[in-house]
Amino acid sequence: KKNVLPLPAQFLIEASELAAKTGSKVRYRLISLWPINPKNAPDGPLERQSLEALREHPERSVMGTVKRGDTTYFQAIYADRAVSKTCIACHNGHRKSPKKDFTLHEVMGGLIIEIPLE
Repeated sequence: KKNVLPLPAQFLIEASELAAKTGSKVRYRLISLWPINPKNAPDGPLERQSLEALREHPERSVMGTVKRGDTTYFQAIYADRAVSKTCIACHNGHRKSPKKDFTLHEVMGGLIIEIPLE
């Protein structure tokens, strides 16, 4: 839609795509164990395990390297918490949300930042 603010996941998708168009190799996205949009699900068992670790210890980011095609990336995943009642109301009330009992400050997912090492 025109003249409306995007949702946080939409903003990150659009910002990452725009950055790629300008030549940036840094990638970022939001993922969740309970994504409203299936495209925001973990990409494999390592991302799923990282989200589980963030649920247990949201203050600790998860870092490592991942291979995507021929490129190796430094990957950092940070906890994405429900920071406002608006986050909770949107996710808990959305008809496609697989989880409808988020609480304030709960880990809803993770923010992934990937930087190519080559």
